[in-house]
Amino acid sequence: MEQSLLAIESNAVLEHWHAYLLPLKNIKINKLPCMNRT
Repeated sequence: MEQSLLAIESNAVLEHWHAYLLPLKNIKINKLPCMNRT
């Protein structure tokens, strides 16, 4: 039981960080071309 709960919690944390980091990656990718142009 404890192992399955840990797996569920770790999955939830991974999904949370994934949803949080994806926008950051998109922002960096969007900013890079602008920085190269100037």
